[in-house]
Amino acid sequence: MTASVIDNFDAASRLGEAELRELVSSEDARTRLYAIWALGLRAASVVGHLQGEPDPGVRRGLAVVLAGQGEVDLLVALCRHDPNVHVRASTSQIVVRFAKAGGIPWSLVNERFADAPEVRAAVISQLDAACPPELRELALRGLQDTDEIVRREAFEVAVKLFAAGLADSARLRDGLERMTRGECTNALVLWMASSPPAAIALALVDASTTVRELAIRLRPDLAFTDLLPLLADDPDLFLTLAHKLEEPPLQLLVQVVAKKRERYDLQEEVVDRISAYERVPRDHAGFVAELRTRCAQRLAEIETVLVSLTDSLEDEAERDELEWSREVIEPILAKLARLRD
Repeated sequence: MTASVIDNFDAASRLGEAELRELVSSEDARTRLYAIWALGLRAASVVGHLQGEPDPGVRRGLAVVLAGQGEVDLLVALCRHDPNVHVRASTSQIVVRFAKAGGIPWSLVNERFADAPEVRAAVISQLDAACPPELRELALRGLQDTDEIVRREAFEVAVKLFAAGLADSARLRDGLERMTRGECTNALVLWMASSPPAAIALALVDASTTVRELAIRLRPDLAFTDLLPLLADDPDLFLTLAHKLEEPPLQLLVQVVAKKRERYDLQEEVVDRISAYERVPRDHAGFVAELRTRCAQRLAEIETVLVSLTDSLEDEAERDELEWSREVIEPILAKLARLRD
């Protein structure tokens, strides 16, 4: 007596044809799949079993059998007309493989881009540098797709094309700009796993603050080496990430202090680090001179304002703030005065 349910292909393959045909009508979808698969490998075609099969999972399995038998026309019909999007998606992947092998024209793959997002994503996932230029372009256009599943697959292909010199970095950068924060982080992880960080930094040097910040957060250990271009001209981003970064290069601190005049803590750190040299390094001589002038002028401004203040509560608050600034700036100016030019 034939078992009413089978749960693996080996069990199905040991059955006779009559027993398998009986199981084709089983209520269990997995049993039907294994039975039809075993019959398909023995028969010339599985078309008769494909027609009317209600379970999408079984139809997806049958597509593999059809591929093994070279039933290209049936595969194409399945990826075009099956009512289940997941059947069309998985079958479309098989169609791409046939196109790569020269078994069908690439135009049949091209038309799959007009289908649902699941199908577009499935097709893009199979594309690579060996595909025709027009298919590579369709994959890159997927970076602008409205559906995340398509953008995710498109970015993975774009990274491969970038590594092969077949995709402009601007396309990847624009793709990242369209993503949510979480999506962008995942995409950057993928990119950093396959491309040199220095190359990624050059590609993202003109990216938004958000994209550059996410890249640095993923590899803070490279913030002052390979990824330094992402920070160099953005003191606000440096200040946002400073708590996550180890000792920054002196030159970067100088650039930040030059733009952030209210950050006395950073000014003092810069002066202390310059003080470690016997003489002010030539590269920083202009900065030291400008900072001396700036501190002296600020102290003079503070003294002028303090003299004009009254005993009102409002003026008292301002007096406290100015006196605090003076207490911070005076030691910095004293250290600057001791530096040898």
